[in-house]
Amino acid sequence: VKLAISHALAQSTLLGCYEERLQDIVECTKDLPEALAENGRVDISRKQVARFIGQVFLQRSAVNLLGVVLDVPEFFWSAPDHLQVLYKRVCEYLELDTRVEVLNTR
Repeated sequence: VKLAISHALAQSTLLGCYEERLQDIVECTKDLPEALAENGRVDISRKQVARFIGQVFLQRSAVNLLGVVLDVPEFFWSAPDHLQVLYKRVCEYLELDTRVEVLNTR
């Protein structure tokens, strides 16, 4: 029982790290679209723009990989059914699938 709950909590914690990283990127770049709309340009170098794009791609691929990792762990396939059900319910409670979906669309 503890393993099912702790595994779901660990996955939620890892997902929280990715959510924070993406939020940091959003905060760093939030003024760029407005500046581009008003001035037709942004006050950062092409290299910095490329770095931001690279960071976004890295985070997106990490979240996509995380979505695969968030599948039911192999252990629970051979464990008693009540453990797999508990694991899935904790994941639903922590909204893991929804959070991965939100990260992928941001």
